[in-house]
Amino acid sequence: ETAQLGRDFNEMADAIKKQNEKLKELNRLKTDFVSTVSHELRTPLTAIKGSIGLILGGVSGPVSPDLDQMLKITQKNTDRLIRLINDVLDIAKIEADEIKLRFDKYSLADVINRTIQGMDGYARSHEVNLIYNRQELSPLVVMDRDRIEQVMTNLLSNAIKFTPAGGVITVSYEWTGDRVAVHVEDTGKGIPDEFMSRMFERFQQAEGSSNKVEEG
Repeated sequence: ETAQLGRDFNEMADAIKKQNEKLKELNRLKTDFVSTVSHELRTPLTAIKGSIGLILGGVSGPVSPDLDQMLKITQKNTDRLIRLINDVLDIAKIEADEIKLRFDKYSLADVINRTIQGMDGYARSHEVNLIYNRQELSPLVVMDRDRIEQVMTNLLSNAIKFTPAGGVITVSYEWTGDRVAVHVEDTGKGIPDEFMSRMFERFQQAEGSSNKVEEG
């Protein structure tokens, strides 16, 4: 009986191992599929964005005010789709453990400042004020600058989208020993306590689908 139990246990272990290998392969195929589709979508969207920019620049002649407005709306939506595709590609790379980080020493204050400058026009279009409480002390921080700017851009973008006109977004940082914490605070409605447990899941938004105030 002991020998039979041992054989049954080994067979069960082999079966679990095979299932795990199958799941890993399916997950790899899914990741490859997502990456391929995303790349294929990004290429024509980039071409569309370039063509719209040329038309708005007057390469094909004067553009009427109505057409100018429609093209700018199309350009804005194209940019949004490209950003979404880039996010999906980043997620696929992270899941496949293929994301490459390039670390070096940079001024965190300068990195934050560059991000704020890049988001200033977006904030103005939403009639939201950006305030940067920059300290005189700005030691260098070991980081992947592009990724930190990406994180800051996402945080500021969400803060702007969900802050009512006339609101304020405050960016600051504080040092504790050899670590630094960055704070992005806004005067929007905030995140409900019951949503906190799902806050870092993919593609989550607190509002129900029937009353979303912003896409994304």
